[in-house]
Amino acid sequence: MEKSFIDSTIKEYLAEQFFCHLSVLDQDNTIFTINSLSKLPFIKIMTFNKCVIINTSESIHY
Repeated sequence: MEKSFIDSTIKEYLAEQFFCHLSVLDQDNTIFTINSLSKLPFIKIMTFNKCVIINTSESIHY
């Protein structure tokens, strides 16, 4: 399997799990996203390369 295929598959999975666009994963930034499917207070934090994504439920975000 090619490295580029594995990288793109991982990025697609992470973008779906963290409710963000694929391009966000290439940024050197901290991004806040909302998990609109979660009803309970929810927070998930991830780093990918130089990107940090903080994903929360709506009740925590606002």
